[in-house]
Amino acid sequence: MKHHPFTRLVPLLAFLLAITACNTLQESADPRYAATYLSYPNGVADMRLELKENARFEYHLEIYPEPGNEQGDTLPEQFTFKGRWGNNDEQYILRFRRRNKPDLYALANPGYEPSTEVVVTDERTLRFPLYDEEVVIWGVRCFREE
Repeated sequence: MKHHPFTRLVPLLAFLLAITACNTLQESADPRYAATYLSYPNGVADMRLELKENARFEYHLEIYPEPGNEQGDTLPEQFTFKGRWGNNDEQYILRFRRRNKPDLYALANPGYEPSTEVVVTDERTLRFPLYDEEVVIWGVRCFREE
């Protein structure tokens, strides 16, 4: 019995349709909620979280060296992490890239003071309230820029 040449494509097409269906169920980024969060002045780090209208984000982190450090480092360490963001009615959802991602559990440690509303969903995903004017990241208060 001879098979039609497209018979081999049917399982692949079904798989691709299933993936597409799953992606449409995820939260999407409403450009009206694009925002920038900046850290208040502090002696630990400067942070900038940019949630762009194209559903992408960049998280910039500049960590100051500790005063009197033994290695003599005087320049801050600089990092940039990227990914995609979305939102639902209550939360922002940030999904970091697989490579070059921060330790999210360190960024959202519930033991920080002031306490944080940032929640780690998995090793690549953070959630925090959509309407809050401040968010605490790595123990540093960050305000929503107007």
